Amino acid sequence: MTQDIIEWDQIASLPGVHLRRTRSLTSSGITGSSSEVLLTHRGNTMTLADGQVLRVDKRWPDRWQVVNSGTGDPVVWICSRHYDRKARGYVIFPGHADSQDFRERNRDLMFPVKGSQRGNAVMTALVPASETTVLWFRRLAMREHEVVVNPEWELTPRILSIIELTTAWLSGFFDAAGANARRRGAVRL
Repeated sequence: MTQDIIEWDQIASLPGVHLRRTRSLTSSGITGSSSEVLLTHRGNTMTLADGQVLRVDKRWPDRWQVVNSGTGDPVVWICSRHYDRKARGYVIFPGHADSQDFRERNRDLMFPVKGSQRGNAVMTALVPASETTVLWFRRLAMREHEVVVNPEWELTPRILSIIELTTAWLSGFFDAAGANARRRGAVRL
């Protein structure tokens, strides 16, 4: 599928695998359309339904590498984040990041956001080279998101880890710089 403008209320009717990503204060997870648990995430460990364990290693202030805990093989790089209405987060697949070349030309997935607020926004995971949409994200409730996987893509550990670690970017897109610090009282005006 190529990049099309999909409205918030159209996400539910898209073809593909429909998933729910939920978050609590101490953990988060992804469930399938039959409520089967596909991934749980606590701390820096993600556990898949088949028992495979992925580890999230913070490498730089704004880059995380996901690796297979059993083999040490890299799975994906998650880079930067979205905030202050700027879609700066992106993903790099292993191979490009081995040389630590994080320039724009090596970005495998970009995450544009359309919408005026959290309640009507849609974020997509887009392959820049082909303009193919891989994932659609929408917020359902404060700690719950629906994610649809393009039917042309397999639901792999890589895709699940990307969903887990990038879903928060949709809400973060609408956070104003410094707003969270002000709410917590860290910044006195």
